[in-house]
Amino acid sequence: MEGTMSAVAAINLELRERIEEAITEELAEVAAGIGVAVDGEVAMLAGHVSSFHEKWAAEEGARRAGPSAIVNELEVRLLPEDERTDIDIARAAVNTLKWDVGLPSDRIQVSVDHGVVVLDGTVDWAYQVASASQALAHLVGLRALSNRLAVQPRVSADEVERQITAALERAAVIDASHVKVTVSGSTHVMLSGHVRSWPELEEAERAAAAVPGVTAVANHLKIANW
Repeated sequence: MEGTMSAVAAINLELRERIEEAITEELAEVAAGIGVAVDGEVAMLAGHVSSFHEKWAAEEGARRAGPSAIVNELEVRLLPEDERTDIDIARAAVNTLKWDVGLPSDRIQVSVDHGVVVLDGTVDWAYQVASASQALAHLVGLRALSNRLAVQPRVSADEVERQITAALERAAVIDASHVKVTVSGSTHVMLSGHVRSWPELEEAERAAAAVPGVTAVANHLKIANW
């Protein structure tokens, strides 16, 4: 048992040293004030920094060292010259998102409460969620950031129709030649025409609903024997 405990302690120590080294590479001037503890594969950061960017950079550095999870309890203590009103922070956040051409800023809502920025809305790709956080991490006056953006791909109606038609043609149990696909707003789909059985009707609806971007399927297919 003692040997096992020693091995665990050695692994924890090695991971902690890697994290400390990674944080130092990111934040050489303030790294000494950041405490690192490791329990298994979970890393915990404690202490205080003078900006949210430093808190964010410390976590990014720690992440590169390879822990399975990070508990970031670093406290942001703003310098007096970095204090900003919520209105100033909100205005800066909105402008920053607008300037980033890789983000759909018209679909991102910003709210600020005592220096804490919350992002709501939708983006097209997962990487844009991280990009939004990265873009705002440098805001002066920011104390914390809660990113609640959801990934919701936007595709054209023509592309949705093409993908549904292809899915119906691939399904062995469906005679796609008698099924008409109508798409409105790229997310609402109507199926009409004829199929040979209930299983075929249900499989057609499942195939349509499985296409990325589809939010609703109106199934007007009829069963006909021929």
